[in-house]
Amino acid sequence: MKYKEVFSPNFIQLLNDNLGSESENQRINPDEELATSYVDVESLLKKLGFEVKPEKSLGVSGELRDKTILIDKDEVEYRQRFTMAHELGHAFQGKVNAYRKNDSRDYTVSDRKDEVFANKFAAQLLMPRKLVYKYTEDYIDDKNLDRNKLNKESVKEIKDYLAQQLNVSGKSVEFRVENLNLFVRTAG
Repeated sequence: MKYKEVFSPNFIQLLNDNLGSESENQRINPDEELATSYVDVESLLKKLGFEVKPEKSLGVSGELRDKTILIDKDEVEYRQRFTMAHELGHAFQGKVNAYRKNDSRDYTVSDRKDEVFANKFAAQLLMPRKLVYKYTEDYIDDKNLDRNKLNKESVKEIKDYLAQQLNVSGKSVEFRVENLNLFVRTAG
């Protein structure tokens, strides 16, 4: 799939205008194909002119320093990916410096609002609606499931499949699926 098939042209334009540079080398090309089944956030960051630096024992999940994103190399890959996307969310907000604290109790009210924005941004970037729907439909079709009568086990299998395809944690998929109202509970 192409970037423009995963993200709206408006979102791509906003990313390019707010975070890219005038150079074509530091912009997202809407006609470019995604290289993987998931959004490769590190590649996307590089397209926008960001540098990702894994650091050992960083003390926090991640940190934004202008066009550099530091991530804790001791964390699992999907956590690192979420942190990169989260810090990109802060950059999208216009922040030049930000860091993700490990304890949310250390945030002010304003900080919490910024964190909620960055978390939503990261979730939408890593688990775009169009990919979530596409992979859900693919799984249902592949397994010949009745989309109007999915049981709890089928829904769990779909969520596991989504986590695998999107290269994110099961917990992230849980939140994203809930926010998209992907599965509607019925009586009975």
